[in-house]
Parts: sequence; C-alpha cells; structure tokens
Amino acid sequence: MSTPSPGSATRPRPPTGRRSTCSSGTRSPSSASARRASPATTIRTNRSAARSPPPSATCPSGPDPGPPSFESIAMTSRPAARTSDSIALILAVAVASGIAHLGTSTMPFQVGALMDGRGLSASLAGVFGLFEIGALAISMILLSPVVHRFSSVTISLAGAALAALAHAIMFLIPATLPPLLACATLAGIGYGLVFAAAITGASTARNPDRVYALGNVGAILFIVVMMMVIPLASARLGAMGAFPAIAALILVVSPAMLRFRSRPALLTPPPARVLSQPATIALLVMWACYSLGTGALWSFAERIGTRLAIDPEMIATILSASTACGVLGSVVAALIGGRLPRVPAMLVGLAGTALSCVLMGYADGTVSFALGVLTYWIFYMYQYALFLGTAAMFDAEGRLGTLGGGCERLAFAVGAPIGGLIVDHGSFGMLGLLGFASCLITIPVCMPIVARTLRQRAAAATDRSHESPDRSTEYAPAP
Repeated sequence: MSTPSPGSATRPRPPTGRRSTCSSGTRSPSSASARRASPATTIRTNRSAARSPPPSATCPSGPDPGPPSFESIAMTSRPAARTSDSIALILAVAVASGIAHLGTSTMPFQVGALMDGRGLSASLAGVFGLFEIGALAISMILLSPVVHRFSSVTISLAGAALAALAHAIMFLIPATLPPLLACATLAGIGYGLVFAAAITGASTARNPDRVYALGNVGAILFIVVMMMVIPLASARLGAMGAFPAIAALILVVSPAMLRFRSRPALLTPPPARVLSQPATIALLVMWACYSLGTGALWSFAERIGTRLAIDPEMIATILSASTACGVLGSVVAALIGGRLPRVPAMLVGLAGTALSCVLMGYADGTVSFALGVLTYWIFYMYQYALFLGTAAMFDAEGRLGTLGGGCERLAFAVGAPIGGLIVDHGSFGMLGLLGFASCLITIPVCMPIVARTLRQRAAAATDRSHESPDRSTEYAPAP
C-alpha cells in the first residue's frame, strides 16, 4: 500500500472492522458487514464505534499505550465531511480570500479618498490604515482558539456584512476622526472574520495546499477587478467613491460563500492545546518572521524604483505585472501540493523569496528591479499557500491557520515602520538584507521541529494504510 502524500486528508479508520488486537487473532464480527455498509450504515457504524471501548479495554492483556501524543492525534485527525475538493469549495475560498484582502489591497485608494474627500493629513490617514489592518490581525488572533466551534458560512457572512456596513457608513459620515477610526476597526474585524472563514473552510479539504493555492488565484483576480471598479466609482460618486464601491462588491459576491459547509466533528479531535505544541510554535515563528521582513521590503518597492530613476509608468507596469506572477506562484503550489515532500518544497519557497529580496534591495537598474519584484511575488504566493497547507495538516480544525494568518498580517503591518527606520538611517540594500535574513534565519531552529512532526504523521498514515486496506468506512457522506 502506497503512503498517502502529506497534502492529502485521510481519516483514521473507526474501530469497527479492524482486526482485534487480542492475542486470539479473531476478527471483529462486524468486519464483513462494515465493508458492505451503505453511507447511512457508515454513519451509524462510526457513531457506535465512538461509544465502544478501545481495543485495549477488551483484551485480556497488553501494555497500556498511554495518552496519545500530539503527533499521533493532531496529525491524523482528518475530517470526513469532504471526500473531494469541489469547484464550489474552491470558489468559496477564493471569494472569501479576496474579500479578506480587500482592506490591505485597496488601502492606497482608501487613504487617497480620505485625504481628498475628507481633508485628512497623510499622518491621520496612515493611522486609519493602521486601525483597519491591526483590527484584522488582532481579531484573527483572538478568534483562533474558538474558531473551530463556528460554521464557516456563519463567520464569513457575518464578517462580510460587517465590513460592507462599515465602508458604507464611512461614505456617509463627516470628516471626524473618531468615527472614522471606529468604522476602520469594524471593517478590520469584518475582514478578519472572513479571512478566518477562508482558512477554516479549506482546512478540511483532502488537499489543503491545492485549495488554498487555487483560492489565492481567484482572490488575486477578484482584487484586480476591484482595482478597476474603484476609479470608475470615484469618477461617478466623487473622491469618497471607493468606499461604497467596496461595500457593494462585497455584498454582490458574498453569496458564493454559502458554499462553505458546516464544519464536521472529527472522529479523533486534536488536543485542546494544539496551539501551544512545539511544532505549531515553530511554524508560527517561521511564518511571522518571513512576513515581517518581506513586508518591510515590499512597502518600499515603489521607492526603490524611484531611487533608480525608473520612469513612473514603467514602475507601475512592473508592479502590475507582479500580480500575474503571484498567480503563477499559486498555480505552482497547487500543482505540487501533495505530490512533493513538504519540507524541501518549503525550503525552495523560503530560499527563493530570500534571493528575490536581495535582488530588489540591491537593484541597480530596470532589469534587476523588475527581476526582483516579479520573483518576489512568485515565491511569496507559492510559500503563502504552503504555510496555510502545513497549518491545516497540523490542525484540521483551522485554529492554527487562523492564528498564523493573524500573526502574518500583524507582522506585515509592523514591518512597514521598521522598514521606514532602516531607509531613513540606512539604505535599501540593508532593507533587502533584512528580507533575506527574515526568510532564512528561523530555518535551522524551526524547520527540524516541523520536519520531525511531518515524518511522524507520514509514519502514522503508513500504519493506518497497512491496518485498514479497505477504505470504505474512512469517509462519511458530506452533509
């Protein structure tokens, strides 16, 4: 029996139908019937198996295996609700990811609208952005311990409604800072809820890497459409037209998120303290450091091109083309998801992003600048999908992915002022070195911990495949 790939989602076989672990070697009487079970019988079998005592309780002898470890539970606790990754699920993830990133992607338009339409200074408009992005990140971090208790449909629609309402109110209220900051906070919380739904909704997929990557492709295309709509709205509705345009587009596409299904209960639930395990902490540290350094550099990408005396239109063309490269990186992640060993695939993404940071920071002309920007987006979107997929493997309930996404956004936001200090007191080359170091510095300490847990998961999956050659009871029908 071949070993399941790390990106595939497998369910632990219920006790019903397994060989007895007693020394007599007799087969469980329900073994033959389990193989012939209909979908409805499978559900009843799974429920009765959950109430039956473990094999060790019925055997006359045998050592007590002790409490299950994090690796043996969290890494094998795959849900049964989805036996395939449908187009509808990928569409829901794409729409949710696109909405979740609207705040950060359209921030230049929002800042410009507040400065032109409400007369805010640049510093006050920057505070507005900090409140919105900060609320997004903090809401995800606070929600992560309990996000598995809610339906992805409920979270996504509630967040979309909150974000749309906040943007509509900002279009109507006068230029008073406290109400604007309150609306920015509400919008950020709404985006955080939708982002959490995108992560948890795909964490139960058979191949989370593929779903996250293709969802990111759809999200990028969605944001490109949004970028085209905002100038048209501003021309018709005035300087503040960006805000009702964002609200309207959120409401138009939100029904696609109804395709998220209610989260199923895991046959073997992960431990309650999964977020404090060494492997999850190692992954979070790698993810946050990666985002901090790359965020610091990317925030000043346009300034790097200006320093090189590149024509502004050429800079805009290069930055726009980077979006297409982001799609390419996500497609590559979708193609290799579950097919290649995860650790080497992650090392390629980290090393590629590190090299792109050096290329961008030390660019000396149009060609080197374009090469740095384009390769940055290829590897960043590729690695982003792998981070999300690895989090889903560690915790199928989506808690780790939600926490990681919040930490990633927070680190990205914190990276911008750090980058500003480096530019003011150093050089763009130093900024490139910061991005390079942030991608690689955590590998010697964190990657071995992650790799060890992944190996233990693969070994556990191999044992299950040998013990349970008949997979007819591994999955229950989707609700």
